[in-house]
Amino acid sequence: MNTTEKFEEDIEFFDREAEKEEIMRILRAKPQLINFIYGPINSGKTTLITNLIENLSENYVVFYINIRGKLIKEYGGFTRVLFKVKKKEISEKLSEKGKKAAKTGAILFGRYLAGIPVEKDMLDGFLETKSSDDVFEFLEEYFLKISETKIPILIIDELQVIGD
Repeated sequence: MNTTEKFEEDIEFFDREAEKEEIMRILRAKPQLINFIYGPINSGKTTLITNLIENLSENYVVFYINIRGKLIKEYGGFTRVLFKVKKKEISEKLSEKGKKAAKTGAILFGRYLAGIPVEKDMLDGFLETKSSDDVFEFLEEYFLKISETKIPILIIDELQVIGD
């Protein structure tokens, strides 16, 4: 098959119901800890997460950040990957969807947001500061605000890229 041909069928996602139920049990519990999904390379972790996201109810807002292939040498690199600068067209779409949803950042493009949306000047401020307090205070407030109407989920895929 050459690279211009399309795949004719998808491989069926199957036999992961027990894992999906365990993850949903964790998601329904009051958050107290950070949870990790880990396993051997190519065991289907990302496929499992993607399938789960696609089947979540509208009660959830998922922020999915895949750091594979991202250059992260220091704190600023991680901060750049974590956030997505809102562009004008995104702000306009948020306005179209309604003020309430825009305030909570709960607009899904597809089934999840690829990064936590922030204004460019705010991201610049995070990168200029020597302290990580501002970023984590912002995230805490941001997710608390979203949790007034939705259940926020932050997924950082390929976390091993960060190393030490």
